[in-house]
Amino acid sequence: MAEEQHFIPKFVLRGFTDPLTPIQQEPYVWVYYFDKNIWDNKAPENIAFKSDFYKYIDNEGNVINEIEGYMSEVEGKTANILRNKICKKGLVTEEDKKIISEFIAFMLLRTPKFRDGLAELVEKETNKIKERLGQDKYEKLQKLFESLFDPKFESLRLMMKKSDFAAKIIFGMTWSFLNSTGKERFITSDNPVSLLCGHSLIDKEAKLVFPFSKEICLLTTWQKEMNHFIDASQRFIKEVNQNKIFTSDNFIISSQQSFIGDEFLRVKKYKILVRFCHLLRLLTF
Repeated sequence: MAEEQHFIPKFVLRGFTDPLTPIQQEPYVWVYYFDKNIWDNKAPENIAFKSDFYKYIDNEGNVINEIEGYMSEVEGKTANILRNKICKKGLVTEEDKKIISEFIAFMLLRTPKFRDGLAELVEKETNKIKERLGQDKYEKLQKLFESLFDPKFESLRLMMKKSDFAAKIIFGMTWSFLNSTGKERFITSDNPVSLLCGHSLIDKEAKLVFPFSKEICLLTTWQKEMNHFIDASQRFIKEVNQNKIFTSDNFIISSQQSFIGDEFLRVKKYKILVRFCHLLRLLTF
C-alpha cells in the first residue's frame, strides 16, 4: 500500500495555520497554486506530500523505508528545540544547532524539485553507460546492471550524501532567529529553504533563510557579528516573502491570502507566462 510521505513536515506546516480558522474547523493553511491561479485552504496533513517518496524496493523485493524513519527522528528533535527553546528565546546549544543543521539540510534537498534534479542526473549517467556499452551489449547486461544500480536508490543515496555535506556548512554559519512582532507574517513554499543572497552556501555573501513558522525565520550568514534573536523588520519579512514566491516551484503557503509582499505573485505569474510563450514559439517555428 502506498504511503503519503511529506517533504515539508507537518509540524512546520502547522506553524502557518490561519489564526482566524473557525473554531468548529480543523486548523488550515492557505495554499496558492500557480498553475491554477487560485487559493485553497487545506489542513497541514493534506499538502506537501508524495506517495512513497522515500521508499525503495531492494533486489529481494523488500520495502526499505529507513530514510523516512531517520528524517522523522531528526524532525521530532527539531520540533522539540523549536517549541522549548527558539520560541521562548532560550539558549540554543551546539548540539541543538547540529540537529537543526541536519534538519535544514534535509529541507533543502528533499523537495520534489531537487529530487527530480537528482533523478535526471542519475538518468544521464545511465545513458552514458548505455552509449559506452552499445545497445546490444547493454541489453545483454541490463538485468545485471539494474540489479546493481537502482535509479531511485541512487537518487536517495545522493540526497543523503549531499545533505551531510550541506549540514556541515550550515552549522559553520552565523545564525539568527528573526521574530515577527507585528501583524506582518512570513510565508513559505514547496522550496522552503532558499538563498536571499549569494549563488551557493559557500559564497561569502550567502544568506540562507528558512521560515519555521509565520512568526519565526532562521537566517544564516557568514557575517560574524549577528544577534541571536532579532525582531524582524517589515522590510525583511517582505524580502523573505518575495524570495519564497520567486523560488517556489508549484505553490506557496501562507496563514492568510493577503500578506506583505503578495504583489509579487503577479510578477511570478507573468514570468511563468513569458516562459510558456517562449516555449510555444520554439515549438511553432
